[in-house]
Amino acid sequence: MDFVTSSVNLVNKIGEVYGWKITGHFFDMLSPDENFKIGDNSAIFTIGAVEQLASNFEAFLQFLLKRSPRLCIHVEPTIELYAVNNLVDYLAIKFHKKRGYTENYLTRLRKLEAQNEIEILKIKRLFFGSLYMEGYTCVIWKPKRRGV
Repeated sequence: MDFVTSSVNLVNKIGEVYGWKITGHFFDMLSPDENFKIGDNSAIFTIGAVEQLASNFEAFLQFLLKRSPRLCIHVEPTIELYAVNNLVDYLAIKFHKKRGYTENYLTRLRKLEAQNEIEILKIKRLFFGSLYMEGYTCVIWKPKRRGV
């Protein structure tokens, strides 16, 4: 799922060339298509997508909770893991905020875990990114309720 047609086309081409059972779909994360179905054994994978929602992630998150994919994997900049007393992290926080990237997604996931709605399986800060920020923190979680 992506909100850029070229990404959808690329995923479809990769599936075709390699014979993989993968398909890309155009998807607006700010206003999810309630008719879009997710298969029982499906995983959701985002990379640098949730960051673009400028903290307006709740509609997408509710969509995921309602559809209950087997697994959700996010590779995104995650401001909550920066240490404000570390100069490099402090500058990354400033950059993150200046760019308007999503904030508090991990905080929201942790709240859902505390409410027994999801299980966070892994949070891994990779300490990898650009000169200005780390764009590749990995957060893996799954909904507690399946088959909705």
